[in-house]
Amino acid sequence: MLLHCRRALKHTCWGTLLTFLSAGIVDGALLVSIPGPSPVDAKVGSNVTLRVLYTGATDPNVEWLIGTLPIATWTVGSSAPPNIPAQFDALSIENDGSLTFRSVQLEHSNTYTVRMSKSGVGTDTAMVTLRVFDVIENVSVSSEPVKVVEGASAFTLGYSTLRGEADSAKWYFDGKEITNGIHYIIGNKNLKINNPTRSDTGRYSLVLTNPFSSETIYKMINVLYGPDQPVLKADPPKMAFDSGDSLLLSCQADGDPTPSASWLFGGLTLPASQDGTLNLTDVQTSQSGVYTCVLVNEETGARLERNFTLNVYESPSGSPVCSVQGVNGDQDLQYRCQWPGGMPEAQLSFPALNDSRSWSGDFNLTVPPSQDLSGKEIICWASHPLLQRNCSITARGPVDFLPLVLPAVDSNGRLVATIVCPVSAVPAATMTWSKAGQVVSSGGRYLISPNTTLLFIKDLPLNTSGLGTYTCEASNPFGSKTSEILLLGPTISDSSLVSNQEGTVATLTWETPRTSITTGFEVQMKGPDLQSSLGGSQRRKRATEEFRTIQNKPANVSSADLGVLDPKSTYWFRVVPVAGRGQGEPSKVHRIGPRGLSGAAIAGIAAGIPCGLLLLLLLILLIVFCVCKRRRRQTRYPVSRAVEKAVTAQPNLNTPHNLLTGGLKTVEGPPDYNVHQASAERSSTLPSTVSPPPVRMATTTRQLSKTTSGFHGNVTEPMGCLGSPSVLGIVVQAVVVWSVVVAGKQWRVTFPAQISAPAGSCMVIPCSFPSPSSPQTVDVSWYQYAKYSYPMVYSKTKGREVIAKFRGRTEIVGSTGEGNCSLKINSTQVAHNAERIYVWINPNNLSGTFYEKMVTLQVTAKAAQPEMQVSGELTEGAAVRLTCSVVHTCPPSPPYISLSNHRGVLKWSHVEEGAGHSGIVLNVTYPPKSVRIHGDSSIVPPGGNVSLSCRSEANPPAGSFRWYRTVRDRRTLLYHTSESISVGDLDPRQNLFHCAAENSRGITESAAFEVIAEYAPVILPDSKCTLGNGRVSGWVLRSVLSGPVGAEDQRFYCNATNQHGEASHQLPFTADLPVKWLLAFGAAGGTLLLILLFGVFSYRKRAKRQCTDLPITDLPLKKCNRVEGEVKTDNFYENLQTLSHPRVVLDSLYTVEDAPRYQDEKKRADFEEDTYANC
Repeated sequence: MLLHCRRALKHTCWGTLLTFLSAGIVDGALLVSIPGPSPVDAKVGSNVTLRVLYTGATDPNVEWLIGTLPIATWTVGSSAPPNIPAQFDALSIENDGSLTFRSVQLEHSNTYTVRMSKSGVGTDTAMVTLRVFDVIENVSVSSEPVKVVEGASAFTLGYSTLRGEADSAKWYFDGKEITNGIHYIIGNKNLKINNPTRSDTGRYSLVLTNPFSSETIYKMINVLYGPDQPVLKADPPKMAFDSGDSLLLSCQADGDPTPSASWLFGGLTLPASQDGTLNLTDVQTSQSGVYTCVLVNEETGARLERNFTLNVYESPSGSPVCSVQGVNGDQDLQYRCQWPGGMPEAQLSFPALNDSRSWSGDFNLTVPPSQDLSGKEIICWASHPLLQRNCSITARGPVDFLPLVLPAVDSNGRLVATIVCPVSAVPAATMTWSKAGQVVSSGGRYLISPNTTLLFIKDLPLNTSGLGTYTCEASNPFGSKTSEILLLGPTISDSSLVSNQEGTVATLTWETPRTSITTGFEVQMKGPDLQSSLGGSQRRKRATEEFRTIQNKPANVSSADLGVLDPKSTYWFRVVPVAGRGQGEPSKVHRIGPRGLSGAAIAGIAAGIPCGLLLLLLLILLIVFCVCKRRRRQTRYPVSRAVEKAVTAQPNLNTPHNLLTGGLKTVEGPPDYNVHQASAERSSTLPSTVSPPPVRMATTTRQLSKTTSGFHGNVTEPMGCLGSPSVLGIVVQAVVVWSVVVAGKQWRVTFPAQISAPAGSCMVIPCSFPSPSSPQTVDVSWYQYAKYSYPMVYSKTKGREVIAKFRGRTEIVGSTGEGNCSLKINSTQVAHNAERIYVWINPNNLSGTFYEKMVTLQVTAKAAQPEMQVSGELTEGAAVRLTCSVVHTCPPSPPYISLSNHRGVLKWSHVEEGAGHSGIVLNVTYPPKSVRIHGDSSIVPPGGNVSLSCRSEANPPAGSFRWYRTVRDRRTLLYHTSESISVGDLDPRQNLFHCAAENSRGITESAAFEVIAEYAPVILPDSKCTLGNGRVSGWVLRSVLSGPVGAEDQRFYCNATNQHGEASHQLPFTADLPVKWLLAFGAAGGTLLLILLFGVFSYRKRAKRQCTDLPITDLPLKKCNRVEGEVKTDNFYENLQTLSHPRVVLDSLYTVEDAPRYQDEKKRADFEEDTYANC
């Protein structure tokens, strides 16, 4: 009962408040206000009303003013017409005091004041601004000045409109809005750009807007500049050009527009291409000079000139030549350097002579012959603008030399001998000839060559008057040298005969003394005639007892092949030297054919019989000694297999040796002069036999037990006295050593056939021979091969006899006692190139001649090229192994190897002596990088196409491409796989393109490239018109329009236009109910609400009296529904109100307080009685 009474009281209070509000507001203070937005915008020709609201008075006086000028006066509710001056006949006052403009014009834009007054209440005013706009049309932007040049103080962009004004103007440069600053100054209808540069070139945009229209216009500004500083260059790029060369002179400069270029030379304009390239072919020295490039900007008239100096020279022919000669009676030295020709001539100088003078073409410098200059290399530096060369000359006194004799026969058959003194001296030495102390001069049988190095002896008699000792003395400013030569008659110093295994062919070889006068040889034989062919059946003649000549050989031949021989016959051969018409003593006679024991064999037998008897006697004595001695058990030493092999490996001493028996002899000092022959003087290779296998000896000491193996058998019985190692072992070893000594250990010298090294480096010729079996002194010498002399290259004991080019430069590396004959040549020179040298070893145990095996020296100007190898996959990020190796012949001074990297090119070089370089390009592969899209334009007109290219950096180059297009946030794969594509049908809203470049190493995708597609206006579907408070509003794109409406069925259209087209659309129109009807409906609703509240109050009052008479159990249980924090009842209140109650926490509530559930719920801690009361 108490709850119903409280609820009735609350409803009564709310009803009283609503009745008070519906009864109206009593007069109070007069208040005037302007509803809606301010300022009020209107379009030219439309009707617009300046609304006003007032409170606190009824029917006040209304006065509208412009400043202090009244334009309309009226009393609200008065039947009298408003007081409006004639000039404002387009104005009218509405019933509520509002001011209406009919067909508003631009001049109506102003600030208006409304003043309302009521007698006894007061006066109040309000102000409202009216802005009248027209549609913006025909906007143009111009530049002042028209041509914008870089470096000008400023240029101005101004705009004008044929119709309409904007309330907002914004400037943009390349899509970025421009703001006021130092560079940009935005003024009234203009934009000023100070100090324009080429970076100000671009598209400027002007956006003009007012509430009823918007217009965008573009202006492309091109800032002219240039010509900039040109780039002048010659191709090929050289400081000077040789006569006959061709070249291109280019002159390029940046500018807008591109400057035109022309060339001037000697005041004349030369024909050049449009890009400023001048082509000069077969240039001559007359074309040297200053070339002027003239650059002109055709738009601005700017002109720039730059000079280029072209140097055309003529290089001298060949290379400079250095020489030195004795002058003033060999008292002074005159150095000379010549390099004639060229334009200009080369400048020559001798800086090593401490003389600063120089000359061109031919330069002579005279100095005294001091000892410091002997052996000193003097360099002449020759400098030409095109070439840098040098030559050198080393002056030195005469060195030891060996005279040679060259015999010949003239046309009359007379013997002529030429004695040559090949002295080496700089300047050339002058020879003085003598015989037996008497000076020889030209005349009679003697003739001396102009250079005095040759002595010709005509009709040489082979007696003491012609033969004998001749002396030549060589002298120059540094000293003199003397040498002698003993002329001998025709003589054979040695000869030998070797046949093949079948005995059908024999080779006779011979040697002559170096100074013998020999013009030919007669090969003679005794015995049966030679057969014409093998197996011939011709009848053989009977052997003769006299020698007969079968072959004649010239002087340069030292062998003869004899055949075909009958193996069953015996032949005798000899050779006779010939000098002109005279002959010398024949050589010894050589026999070939079947024979008995040789003399050596007989001697061996004779020596072997007593030795055998002596050995047998020793064995008998040992046996007797052992039998008589007390027997004891000892281990017997059998003959070792090694000893057996050594014994069985003895060569057949009767087998002919494979080399000539007339080999080199072991002598102290230089070799025999009669040995050497030129390669052309020797016959073909002699038939060879199988050389005996080498003998290998080893000595092993080991403690033996009674049971031993590894010998001829297993011996387990005790050894007798014959097995005593003290006697029998010594005897066996003596026999073995004796057999080895008899066999003779032959030396075999080993060294390469040729060896190379760069000039200025060192060269080690590896040489080895079997080390001596017994301690002995081994002398190793090296010689240069020559036809008639023995030039010494190295000698430990005769260093002064080493020829000049090797003197002080050679040495033996290693120990000769250990079989090392390696020769080191320091500071190699180009003069050493192609020289052939050989080794001489004393004592000489080498069968044959040493010079038959020679090493050829190869001296190069540059070092050997390094060899490089790359292992591993050349992929970016992977590890590879680079190997650099170089062959060198100077182990004491190995080359230095360095590594350098020049933009992906790895190079090694060794620069210890000379310089050798080699490079390898590493082709490193990697996936595409810097993938990007390049487009010919990012803004495309309607219906146009855009050309796109996918660019990337990759190795190997990308060969496959994928293209993606995103439209309205949806990405699709295009059916294009080429690098460049052309795409049309662009979407006006969104066009994003991606490309992916792919090669064998991977695939990479580019960033998005946006293409803007321009299009004609499209009016959006959600554009609309609504009527509210008697006004029409519409939204078209970004434009908003509003204005009065005369009738509810009025039609409204939206028109949009740009450079690509126009669009028109009828806007849907929705009219709101007028305000007066809303007030009427509001009053009716308030009255109905009061009636309902009164009814509810009466009903509750009656129900209050019935509450005590109803039993609790008879009350229906009604459930309250919880809906999002609000409580609704199931009775008629749910149609009238919704009470917000944020404290509701129960899922179910009940409307009867006395119900059993109500009592249980009341006991809860969070029970709230008001929650139930509200239900």
